[in-house]
Amino acid sequence: MPKIVRFHQTGRPEVLQIADEPLVQPKQGEVRLRAQALGLNRAEAMFRAGVYLGTAQLPSRLGYEAAGIVDAVGPGVSGVEVGERVSTIPAFGLARSRSPSRDEATRRRAPNMRLRARRKTGRSASRK
Repeated sequence: MPKIVRFHQTGRPEVLQIADEPLVQPKQGEVRLRAQALGLNRAEAMFRAGVYLGTAQLPSRLGYEAAGIVDAVGPGVSGVEVGERVSTIPAFGLARSRSPSRDEATRRRAPNMRLRARRKTGRSASRK
């Protein structure tokens, strides 16, 4: 079962909780990523602390940046295949939108996230 990092109140790192979440199939326009690395940065630390540019919608989660391998593709997705190595980066402010899943095992693509894929030719492709 995938694990997620969630917080129900803003504050110091002690407000973070690790929770199990069921593995779900990607919906229309989403992909699921078996994350191999997550990026947490100053913006997310500020978001967790409640001092970011916007207010967190609680409960909230961390882990907007990730790299890994696509392990499932939802209906209507083209140009990304199961087994492809990809990374995600936020294309929005943390407080304006929530990523549907930010966890150690899976990530679904949100409409406002950019997905970068390394092609077999060695060139990068960016999708939104």
